[in-house]
Amino acid sequence: MKDGMKAVALGNFDGLHKGHISVLENTLCAAQKLGIAATALIFDTHPMAQLMGRAPDLIMTAQSRDEKIKTMGKMLDEKITIEGLFTPV
Repeated sequence: MKDGMKAVALGNFDGLHKGHISVLENTLCAAQKLGIAATALIFDTHPMAQLMGRAPDLIMTAQSRDEKIKTMGKMLDEKITIEGLFTPV
């Protein structure tokens, strides 16, 4: 594996519906083709909470999401803090 390089799926993944699963699977596929690690870089707070002051209801808990991502294959899950990344308009 190439050191330090990663294919990244970025999001909150508040519920692993078909769209989220597709993003994660495509990230895994790209990582395998390139011989690099795959990671799900997960916002710890839904971006809408920062941008609009209110986030949509979660479809699943963060713990359930993290467990599901780990069952998808060699996908690492990392959390990032988004406070301060976005400025409401």
